[in-house]
Amino acid sequence: MKYPRYHPVIFRIVASIIVIAPILGTAVAIRLMWQRAVHWPDLALLGAMYSLVMLGVTVGFHRMLSHRSFRPHPVVKAALLVLGSMAGQGGALEWAATHIKHHRSPDSNGDPHSPIEGLAHAHVGWLFKNGMADPNTYCRHLLQDRMAVSISYTFAVWVVLGLVIPFLIGGWTGLLWGGLVRMFLVNHVMWSVNSICHALGKRDFETRDQSHNVLFVALLGFGEGWHNNQLSTACAGGNSTSRVASSRLWSDWV
Repeated sequence: MKYPRYHPVIFRIVASIIVIAPILGTAVAIRLMWQRAVHWPDLALLGAMYSLVMLGVTVGFHRMLSHRSFRPHPVVKAALLVLGSMAGQGGALEWAATHIKHHRSPDSNGDPHSPIEGLAHAHVGWLFKNGMADPNTYCRHLLQDRMAVSISYTFAVWVVLGLVIPFLIGGWTGLLWGGLVRMFLVNHVMWSVNSICHALGKRDFETRDQSHNVLFVALLGFGEGWHNNQLSTACAGGNSTSRVASSRLWSDWV
């Protein structure tokens, strides 16, 4: 089975919308906040949607799909993949392929979001220059996972659903805070792991990349910003569970 790829022009158009629309929505939200036209239900909706979608990315896309760290019940798996898709960071398979490619040559020329080309490139510029990695090359094993393939195919549906749900709950302000502002925060926090956490912060362990621990990214990213600690277990040994998960990840390139 071969996973279809977007045309580069279409990908850049979609990526531009996903990057720019949340920025504009956040600018409107800041203006409303300045005018004190913000209500607690809107902020509660933001918090709830942010938490659910962030869990989808960190636990679903990252730990479950890319590293295969655990095998949940199919219902839990589907929920995590759908929630992760709502972030707008690409389909589940593209996300996993890009992350696996990153681990293949972190902070080097082969890294899709290498900080050696600058923080702006590592943060979001790589989307428009390199695009996302090909699942047919970097995660062929996932092409046998019907659930992951199906949810990845229908990525756009879940992004739209992630905007429709807060609109149905809170109207236009719900769409603004639970949809666009939530998307802005989730994406830029996760992208900060690629940029800020590979340039600033503490290094408690010597790893073959330039991963750093950054407290505020860790807090906002549900632990993802504690990046040097994560890479120390994945790349430098760690406990037996970490080594097994790491060996599975490395074997995906063969």
